[in-house]
This record gives sequence, C-alpha cells and structure tokens, in this order.
Amino acid sequence: MTRPLSRTAAALRGRFRRLNNRAAALWYERRPPVVDWRRVERLVVVCAGNVCRSPYAQTRALSLGMPSVSFGLVTTGGVPADATAQLVARRRGVALERHRSVQPFQIVIGAGDLVLCMEPGQLRALRRRVRSADGQAALIGLWANPPRAVIEDPYGRGEACFEVCFTQLDEALKALQAQWHATQGHGQGGDSGSPGARGAPDADPDRVMWFR
Repeated sequence: MTRPLSRTAAALRGRFRRLNNRAAALWYERRPPVVDWRRVERLVVVCAGNVCRSPYAQTRALSLGMPSVSFGLVTTGGVPADATAQLVARRRGVALERHRSVQPFQIVIGAGDLVLCMEPGQLRALRRRVRSADGQAALIGLWANPPRAVIEDPYGRGEACFEVCFTQLDEALKALQAQWHATQGHGQGGDSGSPGARGAPDADPDRVMWFR
C-alpha cells in the first residue's frame, strides 16, 4: 500500500522545488498571461497532492460561480484534504471536509478547459496533454496581487503559511471571476488576462499556454 509522504519529506521536497521555481518565476512574472475567455467553459486547478491548494481553489471557484475541478500530479487518490487546510479553509468559509484527492487520469481535459497550475514545473508537466486537447493553461498566481508565478505549497507547515497561500488564491480567483463574468456572463468575446494584460492584442498560442 502506498503511503502519503511524511511531513518532513514533503517539507524537504517543497524547499527543493522552491529553489528550482525561483528562476522560472522571474520569467513568468514579467509576462502577464493572455487567455481567450471565449473558449473557457471550466477551470481545472492543479497542484501536487490535491490536498491543500487545488481543492481550496476549486471549492472557492465554485462558490464564485465558475465551474471547476481539480487534481494532483503526484497523489495516490482518495486522500482527504489536509487537516490544517480544512481548519484554515473553514475559517475562510470554505468547506473541504468532503474532498478526496483526484489523480490526473480521472480528469479529462478538453478544449473548453483553462488549466491553472500552482508552479511552473506543473505547467511544463502538463504541456503535451493540454496542447493535445486544444485547451489553455496558465499559472493561477499571475492573477494575484502582486502577480506571482508560484503559489507555495503549505503542506506540512503552520497555519500562517496556509493563510498566506489561501489569501493569494482568493486574490487570484477574484480577478479570474471578473474576467469570467465579463465574457461568460454577458456573452462578450475577447482575449483577456491578468489586470496588467487587459486590452492586449491578438493572443499568441504559446503565450496563452505559457509553455516556452
């Protein structure tokens, strides 16, 4: 039986991942995302274990009127949301008690999906899958204020880290909601991205998907 990573192992893995992400983050943060919102029908939120960041973002997105699912790239599946994540989320009005982690193969990505990743490495890992489905993908943190390429994994850390993480996700989701309803709610087409990219001209497919 495969067991979840221990908190110590997860913390060490998180530190290594943060170092790898730092250089990539500078590149992404200087280039605001561009999304063709006319095509977006659903948000697909992705993180590592699908027990902290992505379930929170999925549940919050649903409460904001945006169809959403989530999965983890390295989860065994069927794992409840982290206990600290549940506690902090509950204080913020988000219930994660019924959540169970979802593996990548359980979600079918389609052309109407906007895949939102927490880190550049996750975006790269999904490159071929999203492209083959004619979907779109970006880093969710680029809609936060200020934009950030990485939403740090709070797993195995204290409540304060979860509060920071969930605050950043809430900021990003409110900005995404504004873009969603500006196009979906009123039937208006157009390419829109983060606040810094509004009004941007034609969307370059590579730029939309952030896979360079």
